[in-house]
Amino acid sequence: MICWEDGIMFSAEYRRKWGVINIKGEVIIPFKFDWISWPDKNGNIPACKAGKYGCLNMKGNVILPFVYDSVTFK
Repeated sequence: MICWEDGIMFSAEYRRKWGVINIKGEVIIPFKFDWISWPDKNGNIPACKAGKYGCLNMKGNVILPFVYDSVTFK
């Protein structure tokens, strides 16, 4: 589990898939990713699905399709 948003939200692993939960344990982003990071300063969340990388927003919407071999934020 990776804590972010000042302890309000967490990247978590469940049954070998990653998602995001809040402090109440409610699922914010479903557990369907191979890996998920914490958001950058703009709220972009890098993640990996089926071996390809992309990016989500804080609501779990795909903002960069999962077609890349890697993603890097500066």
